[in-house]
Amino acid sequence: MRLYKVDAAQEIVTFIREVAPSSETVIADYDHGVLVIASPPNAPNTLDTVFMDSPSKLSRESLSYDAKKFLPESIFELNIAMKGPVVALALGQMWRQIDPQPATRLLGVAVASSDDSPFEVPWNSLEGVRTSGYVGGELPVDNQYVPEVRGNPLHIIIDDPNGVSTGIPRPAYLKPVDEFSDSYRLFAANDEITGLFPFLPPNGSVVDIKVGPNGAWSRIELPMVVSRPRAFGYWIAAIATEPRNQNASASERRTEYNAADLRNLRSSPGQETRAGERIGKRGTVDDLFSSSQSFYPGALIVIDSRTKGIFTVMTGTGDSEVVLVTDQAVYYRADHSLYKADFVAGKLTKGSLIAGSPEIAQAHWAFLSPAKATR
Repeated sequence: MRLYKVDAAQEIVTFIREVAPSSETVIADYDHGVLVIASPPNAPNTLDTVFMDSPSKLSRESLSYDAKKFLPESIFELNIAMKGPVVALALGQMWRQIDPQPATRLLGVAVASSDDSPFEVPWNSLEGVRTSGYVGGELPVDNQYVPEVRGNPLHIIIDDPNGVSTGIPRPAYLKPVDEFSDSYRLFAANDEITGLFPFLPPNGSVVDIKVGPNGAWSRIELPMVVSRPRAFGYWIAAIATEPRNQNASASERRTEYNAADLRNLRSSPGQETRAGERIGKRGTVDDLFSSSQSFYPGALIVIDSRTKGIFTVMTGTGDSEVVLVTDQAVYYRADHSLYKADFVAGKLTKGSLIAGSPEIAQAHWAFLSPAKATR
């Protein structure tokens, strides 16, 4: 995990510092102005925080537990009174080969406070859960910890079918018939909106949004099936997704293909570019896409939850994603280039190049820092 900056006046990417040697997940909270990197993979015990207003500031917190017995089932960001943003691990005895025990405790630490002592977090603190959704085209989904919720009010599913209540009412117009149709991803829970996304991929042409703490739920119909919704305040971004087998019926779209079958299915545009983008010593970005069940046509969706306005960004390449949205512009990555498209008179302009660099191929989070500071 490395931090880079792009100066507003130059198309140059400059390395600032290594934040962490590896990552289990990254939590982005634009309201609180923090990016929290949990490491190492599988059994994270270190939390490195990047402060968006002071990116050069170093902050590291530690969580102590016996990693030979316990394994985090989930990682949550919670907003807790008097402590602010808290990152908590749901710990269970998951290493046991026989009868693994689900999470029985939440161990947390405040990440933007002078008091960084770990503490036992009450389960009802999940009422303050915060999340900003998914990132990336083919980054592992399971390591992004977007909570699964069910029931009314919505419960976070952790150790039993009932889960822990968030206190958030389920949309009244949703009429589930079984536990599968009653499962959703809580992809947005910030100061401005709450957002639900259907758990089953074929239903990914809608999002359910509640604006403000007392707002009513409403469903936004999208012009295409999308995946990986993420939130930036009032704004929502997602990636257009199709089955790699374009002739598959609706029921066949859930089929899991083996590696040999995947080689015979269509590849997302931009394969040649991805094959030249290295990950580590042996892998490439295209290795991730080649093993994927999904086809990415190179279209991004941006939604204004306040007006229900929908904007489309056509990138022409499968490895593309929105990395930041403000009321003024959309910032997005296409392969190893970073672009900016402005909102002008209610429309989105054509994207202009901000910077192009090999490092950008693996850049999935972005923020604007104050003038003369790194970003």
